Amino acid sequence: MTRKDYIKFATLLKNLRTNIYKNNEEEYNFTLNFNDVYNGLVEIFKSDNNRFDETRFKNFIRNK
Repeated sequence: MTRKDYIKFATLLKNLRTNIYKNNEEEYNFTLNFNDVYNGLVEIFKSDNNRFDETRFKNFIRNK
């Protein structure tokens, strides 16, 4: 992965964060919804590779 990929992931998390409680200058408590993270990742993967198979990705995650 490249720096631009890390920026995409960081941007996703930044955009998804909710209910930030500042404990001190360096610590934050983030609450993220799984579906929001999943949908954001799928969007990133699809934009990176038009052959990305969301069904296969979803099935992999669901299998135990």
